[in-house]
Amino acid sequence: MLNKVIIMGRITADPELKKTASDKELTSFSVAVDQPPRNGEKKADFFRCTAWGNTAGFISKYFKKGAMILLEGSMHNDDYTDDKGVKHDGMTMTVTSASFTGERKEDASSEV
Repeated sequence: MLNKVIIMGRITADPELKKTASDKELTSFSVAVDQPPRNGEKKADFFRCTAWGNTAGFISKYFKKGAMILLEGSMHNDDYTDDKGVKHDGMTMTVTSASFTGERKEDASSEV
Protein backbone atom coordinates (compact mmCIF):
# COMPACT_ATOMS: atom_id res chain seq x y z
CA MET A 1 0.00 0.00 0.00
CA LEU A 2 1.08 3.56 -0.63
CA ASN A 3 0.13 6.81 1.10
CA LYS A 4 2.23 9.59 -0.41
CA VAL A 5 1.18 13.20 -0.94
CA ILE A 6 3.05 16.06 -2.59
CA ILE A 7 1.63 19.58 -2.43
CA MET A 8 2.91 23.06 -3.23
CA GLY A 9 1.21 26.14 -1.87
CA ARG A 10 1.43 29.14 0.42
CA ILE A 11 1.65 28.97 4.19
CA THR A 12 -1.42 30.67 5.70
CA ALA A 13 0.15 31.69 9.08
CA ASP A 14 3.62 31.74 10.61
CA PRO A 15 4.50 28.21 11.80
CA GLU A 16 5.36 28.05 15.50
CA LEU A 17 7.85 25.53 16.82
CA LYS A 18 6.73 23.69 19.96
CA LYS A 19 8.27 21.00 22.14
CA THR A 20 6.29 17.95 23.24
CA ALA A 21 6.46 16.48 26.75
CA SER A 22 9.08 14.04 25.43
CA ASP A 23 11.15 17.01 24.10
CA LYS A 24 10.38 16.39 20.40
CA GLU A 25 10.00 19.42 18.12
CA LEU A 26 6.61 19.88 16.45
CA THR A 27 5.00 22.48 14.20
CA SER A 28 1.47 22.60 12.83
CA PHE A 29 0.40 24.91 10.02
CA SER A 30 -1.92 25.19 7.04
CA VAL A 31 -1.11 25.49 3.34
CA ALA A 32 -3.37 27.01 0.67
CA VAL A 33 -3.10 25.33 -2.75
CA ASP A 34 -4.69 27.18 -5.67
CA GLN A 35 -7.21 25.32 -7.82
CA PRO A 36 -7.33 25.99 -11.56
CA PRO A 37 -9.61 29.03 -12.16
CA ARG A 38 -13.19 28.21 -13.21
CA ASN A 39 -15.26 30.87 -14.93
CA GLY A 40 -12.70 33.46 -13.84
CA GLU A 41 -13.20 32.54 -10.18
CA LYS A 42 -10.17 31.72 -8.00
CA LYS A 43 -10.43 29.08 -5.26
CA ALA A 44 -7.97 27.23 -3.05
CA ASP A 45 -7.84 24.01 -1.07
CA PHE A 46 -6.49 24.25 2.47
CA PHE A 47 -4.39 21.45 3.94
CA ARG A 48 -3.64 21.05 7.66
CA CYS A 49 -0.04 19.94 8.10
CA THR A 50 2.11 18.65 10.95
CA ALA A 51 5.88 18.23 10.92
CA TRP A 52 8.20 16.69 13.53
CA GLY A 53 11.88 16.88 14.47
CA ASN A 54 14.37 18.46 12.08
CA THR A 55 11.65 19.01 9.46
CA ALA A 56 9.61 21.02 11.98
CA GLY A 57 12.67 23.10 12.86
CA PHE A 58 13.49 23.75 9.21
CA ILE A 59 9.94 24.88 8.37
CA SER A 60 9.56 27.16 11.40
CA LYS A 61 12.98 28.74 10.78
CA TYR A 62 12.78 29.43 7.04
CA PHE A 63 9.07 29.79 6.17
CA LYS A 64 6.61 32.51 7.16
CA LYS A 65 3.03 33.42 6.24
CA GLY A 66 2.64 33.82 2.48
CA ALA A 67 5.79 31.85 1.58
CA MET A 68 5.55 29.22 -1.14
CA ILE A 69 6.55 25.75 0.10
CA LEU A 70 6.80 22.26 -1.43
CA LEU A 71 5.82 19.45 0.95
CA GLU A 72 6.02 15.68 0.80
CA GLY A 73 4.39 13.34 3.28
CA SER A 74 1.29 11.24 3.95
CA MET A 75 -2.37 11.93 4.76
CA HIS A 76 -4.04 10.70 7.94
CA ASN A 77 -7.59 10.77 9.30
CA ASP A 78 -8.06 12.92 12.38
CA ASP A 79 -11.74 12.20 13.04
CA TYR A 80 -12.96 12.82 16.56
CA THR A 81 -16.13 13.35 18.59
CA ASP A 82 -16.19 16.45 20.80
CA ASP A 83 -17.54 16.79 24.36
CA LYS A 84 -21.04 17.52 23.00
CA GLY A 85 -21.13 14.32 20.94
CA VAL A 86 -20.61 16.10 17.60
CA LYS A 87 -18.47 14.13 15.14
CA HIS A 88 -15.76 16.05 13.28
CA ASP A 89 -14.11 14.67 10.15
CA GLY A 90 -10.78 15.79 8.82
CA MET A 91 -7.46 14.95 7.30
CA THR A 92 -3.96 16.09 8.24
CA MET A 93 -0.78 15.79 6.21
CA THR A 94 2.20 14.46 8.16
CA VAL A 95 5.15 16.19 6.49
CA THR A 96 8.33 14.18 5.98
CA SER A 97 10.11 16.62 3.66
CA ALA A 98 9.89 20.37 2.98
CA SER A 99 11.63 22.32 0.21
CA PHE A 100 12.04 25.80 -1.14
CA THR A 101 10.32 26.41 -4.48
CA GLY A 102 12.81 28.82 -6.02
CA GLU A 103 10.53 31.79 -5.36
CA ARG A 104 12.46 34.98 -4.71
CA LYS A 105 12.06 36.43 -1.23
CA GLU A 106 10.37 39.64 -2.45
CA ASP A 107 7.75 37.49 -4.28
CA ALA A 108 6.72 35.88 -0.97
CA SER A 109 5.21 39.10 0.35
CA SER A 110 1.76 38.39 -1.12
CA GLU A 111 -0.90 37.58 1.44
CA VAL A 112 -2.89 34.34 1.48
